[in-house]
Order: sequence, then structure tokens, then C-alpha cells
Amino acid sequence: MSKTTEQKPTADAAGPVDPLVNPTRQLQKHEYCHTCGAVRSLAAYRDSISIHDIINMDKHREIQRGDGRMYEMSPQLIVHVGIWRNGGSDGRMFICDDCLRVGLRYARDRINGLLGEG
Repeated sequence: MSKTTEQKPTADAAGPVDPLVNPTRQLQKHEYCHTCGAVRSLAAYRDSISIHDIINMDKHREIQRGDGRMYEMSPQLIVHVGIWRNGGSDGRMFICDDCLRVGLRYARDRINGLLGEG
């Protein structure tokens, strides 16, 4: 006589992620936004976003030399903008594109304010 046991669904075979479609399934950490709670759907997995670049200034503005000025031969700036969830991430948490857009727009507005634009 064989004993039948109910198998718990795995993340791959659990069915739809949407709790309205499958209300008995608890969402995994990587399946919803840890900022606003939106279900992940097909969005790329990200728990943060950042830009960290070194830019050569002579490609963006004229470098004024001479008159005893101290300057670098190849002047560069390090540009960094980073967005991540307050509270950190354990590597399995997700932030949706809409929340990242809010953060990027906020950064843009703050930078424009610092430059007197906007």
C-alpha cells in the first residue's frame, strides 16, 4: 500500500506568481519588489542600480592651461549615482523598474537643483 503525500510546489512549478491568480502560494523574495510590493513579472532581476564611471574632462569642456595653474595632464572625474533599497539586500531581493525610475528622477531633479537648472 503506497502512501500519498501532498508535494509542496517548487519555485519553478508553483504556477502563476500573481497572488490574485494563485492565492495559496506565498511569493519568494525575488518575485516581488521589496520597495513597493509589486509582483516582478518578467522584469530583469535587480536589487540596486548604479553608474560608476570615470570621464575624461577634455572631451566635455576646454581645459584652460598656463598662467602657473596647477592641473592634471589628463583631468578626470569619477561620476557615481547609486540607488538601492533602504535596509539592504540579501542578494535575493528585487526592486522593480518603476521604483528605480522614481529614484533616478529624484537624482536628476536634485542634480538639476544643484546646477541651478529646473
